Amino acid sequence: MNWSAGIVMVFKITFIINILSQYMGNFICWS
Repeated sequence: MNWSAGIVMVFKITFIINILSQYMGNFICWS
């Protein structure tokens, strides 16, 4: 795996974690 693919993977993981954290934050606020 080259470094550019690694950067893309890290970016995708960070994006998914950001979406999940926002979703959980909204869920906690509404519960």
